[in-house]
Amino acid sequence: MSSSNWMCEGIGVTIGEIYSFLDADRLRDFMQENNLFLPGKNGFDPSEYQDMDNEERLEYLESCANDNLECILKAAEAKNLLVDANNGDGERYLLYAPRYPWNHPEDLKTEDEVKQYILDLLMRFTLADISGETIFNLIDYIYEPGSN
Repeated sequence: MSSSNWMCEGIGVTIGEIYSFLDADRLRDFMQENNLFLPGKNGFDPSEYQDMDNEERLEYLESCANDNLECILKAAEAKNLLVDANNGDGERYLLYAPRYPWNHPEDLKTEDEVKQYILDLLMRFTLADISGETIFNLIDYIYEPGSN
């Protein structure tokens, strides 16, 4: 039996912390516009979706998508800079991973610029009554060992 170890490292968010702040309808619209649902009977069914609360809708959307929630969020970013990660124990992350200084985009040189970049992405899918400050405070440096 073999095991592997890795680090989940970077500036980002834990999916579990932002989950309840996400708006399922905004996420659904993005997924439909970008064809991110599974085809056929495992795909999106509006009749099932309409009778669910927001959290149930998020779980349903993730279950009938081509990928997990962090990958769906990652698909919405313009610069393709974020990575999805998990620690092997069920915790999932959306991260801006460390880079060499010469590999940083010109507009993302500081921690605050990176946090603002992530905030701008997440606010596209956040419930209307959630403030940017609430989400910004969840974005932090993450250094989490993972193993399986």
